[in-house]
Amino acid sequence: MPDHTISVVNHSGRKQKYVIIPAPPMMTLGSENKKHEGGCLVWHAKELDTDNKEPWETSTTYQLYGWVGTTAEKPGFGVKVTSIDVNEADPATPTTPASTFGLTKNETGDPVMTVKEKTAPMDMVRFDFGGDLSPSDGKYIVYGMAKGNRLPDQTVGKRPFAYYPAPTDTNSVQFAVMAPVIQLWVCAYDAEEGEIVDFTDAIQTAGMLRFLNTDGALRANVEHREDGRIVITYE
Repeated sequence: MPDHTISVVNHSGRKQKYVIIPAPPMMTLGSENKKHEGGCLVWHAKELDTDNKEPWETSTTYQLYGWVGTTAEKPGFGVKVTSIDVNEADPATPTTPASTFGLTKNETGDPVMTVKEKTAPMDMVRFDFGGDLSPSDGKYIVYGMAKGNRLPDQTVGKRPFAYYPAPTDTNSVQFAVMAPVIQLWVCAYDAEEGEIVDFTDAIQTAGMLRFLNTDGALRANVEHREDGRIVITYE
């Protein structure tokens, strides 16, 4: 799959911070089949002066990743995550399973991510939990998914976009299966990369990217206009 480029220009009349965030993913916890929305992270962010002559351009890659990390306080809105490890997630096919990862904790309180035999349904990712994952040494363990970002040297950065707090009781909650919602939004919103955000609040001034409905377009031109609207065109 080719990369998709997102180009943002600020014509709002004032300096503005912009973030790219996904819609929250869906997840099933353990064997209890409890489904709920997960938390979303700022995937990418940039502050732009008004009437910036050079647009902010970023490119997304097709590949998804499983991801583990920590926070320095209980996860919640405004808290930033620290990425510890990322592994490529195989989306699988209708007849083959998708990626499964193990999640444990080492002696320093950091998460340890291992690649396991694939057992997840197609287009999903599974995490199997082991041992004590409760906070220790001032670290709260989080896990989730990341998405690729094409860097200037053509390598791929792996930026987390969705998180869940690790369960403290791995006897009652032994695994989680998550389905990413790859629905990116460009928002006029003040937050940092890797920050946990309130999705409903962040999309108050925003535009949703719709590459799948644009007959193969690979570029989205995002304009924040003086009247406050965010308008997206494709080419």
